[in-house]
Amino acid sequence: MPDTLRVGLFDFDADVRFGRRLILESSPHLEVVFESEGLTKDLTQISEGLFDVLVIDQRLASGSGLDFYRELATITGIKQAPSAILTTNFEEPVLKFSAIEQAIAEVVSLEQSAELLLAATLRAARGESATSLAEVRKLLLELSPRPELNIDLLRMVSDLPERFASNLRRLRQAFNNYDDQKLAQFDQSSLSHLVERLPVRNLAQLVIQLYRSELLDA
Repeated sequence: MPDTLRVGLFDFDADVRFGRRLILESSPHLEVVFESEGLTKDLTQISEGLFDVLVIDQRLASGSGLDFYRELATITGIKQAPSAILTTNFEEPVLKFSAIEQAIAEVVSLEQSAELLLAATLRAARGESATSLAEVRKLLLELSPRPELNIDLLRMVSDLPERFASNLRRLRQAFNNYDDQKLAQFDQSSLSHLVERLPVRNLAQLVIQLYRSELLDA
């Protein structure tokens, strides 16, 4: 990992960008190498550039930050898109869920401190997971997203060797037993083969797809 992590900064408000640049570059490990109000034309430059993390506000010149990142992932592929955090005015469960579903590493609201923005950016740049399985389950149960069957996922799960299928059964059991301790202790690497083979970036995104495809039901 390089000593200096490269940051792309996107926010409609130039004054906000200036303040966030000061916060981010207060860390010796972060350097803002590109900033913009978030124009559609930026997507090509991001896809062709070298970024370790993107800090994207939900309010951009081209629309929402979520749509901006979704379009970027469509261009690059979700596994190739730079890691990202989303900033927003207020913490909203629906927005947080949508961000996790799009493989955004973390959502930071303006209600939180500059230190938390800095810490979240560093975590995302280093590829560290900030969302626990218990938190994902809590959002799923609160929001009850509609089913969206993923045929490729269903086919892959049905073809799993027993040793992998048993890992999925353990995850299902922990979800249905509302057992935060088991979720915290769950061996996340046991499902890494699915993350590697499917168009998902991390386990949180995979779990949401499993849930939407009704593969985590009792």
